[in-house]
Amino acid sequence: MAQFRGSRGLVPSRGVGLAPQFYFYNIFLCFFHGIDYFTENVVKYMKRFFYTVVGFRYVLIMNTKILTANQLDICAGIIKEGGIVAIPTETVYGLAADAFNPTAINKIFTAKGRPNDNPLIVHISKKTHLTKVAADIPPIAHKYMEQFWPGPLTLVLKKHPALPAEALAGLPTVGVRLPDHPVALELISLCGPLVAPSANLSGKPSPTTAWHVMDDLAGKIDAVVDAGPTNFGLESTVIDAETGKILRPGAVTENCLSAVRPVFSGLSFTRKEINTPTAPGQKYTHYAPKAKTTLVVCKEPHKKILHLASNTVNKKNLGILTTDQNKHYYEQLGATVLSLGNRDNPQQMATLLYSHLRQFDTKGVKHLFIEGFLENHGFYLTIMDRLIKAASYDIVK
Repeated sequence: MAQFRGSRGLVPSRGVGLAPQFYFYNIFLCFFHGIDYFTENVVKYMKRFFYTVVGFRYVLIMNTKILTANQLDICAGIIKEGGIVAIPTETVYGLAADAFNPTAINKIFTAKGRPNDNPLIVHISKKTHLTKVAADIPPIAHKYMEQFWPGPLTLVLKKHPALPAEALAGLPTVGVRLPDHPVALELISLCGPLVAPSANLSGKPSPTTAWHVMDDLAGKIDAVVDAGPTNFGLESTVIDAETGKILRPGAVTENCLSAVRPVFSGLSFTRKEINTPTAPGQKYTHYAPKAKTTLVVCKEPHKKILHLASNTVNKKNLGILTTDQNKHYYEQLGATVLSLGNRDNPQQMATLLYSHLRQFDTKGVKHLFIEGFLENHGFYLTIMDRLIKAASYDIVK
């Protein structure tokens, strides 16, 4: 029997969804994790099961299959029939559907709880397929494609008339990228262009493993393709191909983009009101753990965090996200402390960011302090963009 190995054990797949194995599995785990795990997880899944049975929930429990990279024919069949499947990319796991099927696209919004005015990114498998989803492509776009495709760069272009409005929040533009992952590329070649936002509940940290996907969307989607952890751990960079403006910093940094055309991606520490987002990640809460999150940005963040933490009575409810250089400062605090690794290696830290934020949820952390970075370039800038939004702009300097 095929097995799905997650961070907390084994879940039988066998093409079987969450009822009843997943519920019994979580009830079993509560004996090892205590009452916090029970209240945070088991109750959630039992409520979902109850609401489905009595018919009060709009999203019914599906038979979520766990597939491997050798079962893409099954995955393609699901998508061609209007289903939605979580797939790996080099950035994060995406929730894929036929880019030309409005009904399937609406299933993505429903499963994620995603606002309908938040546009989706279209994924293609060949550069020559760009004309299927975009129109009036400017010459500069081809320079970006030559330099960064396949890879984690999304180009915002004028949309092709054939694309349904549901995918683009009614906008006249579309974000398009060509992913650099063999599973994603093969599936797109089997199905045609796919929309694929991150495969998580809207607002939560993006998934970098199949387990993260199951934790959020099991029972709400048709299947997930488990191909192990993603490479980058952060979403693609989104730029306006016409102007070169960075709409969302990502795995392709501004220094890399400058090889094609000079760009600058400033970092804002204050919330900006955006009525009509032109790219994902601009308007709503994103990447956020359940805990109240405070981002500390200063020269010696550990001193500020230790001072703030001293006012907390129950240190067991505290979480601290730090680096290897500062982890030892918190050894006597009694809090849950996780390190992103060597602070001098921001690309490595980026791969761990979302999984660590999710770990704090698993451990029942109620208030999370995160050490920020003063560096305003490269992967540091991308990490800080995600941390600022995860903290909902609750920043201490």
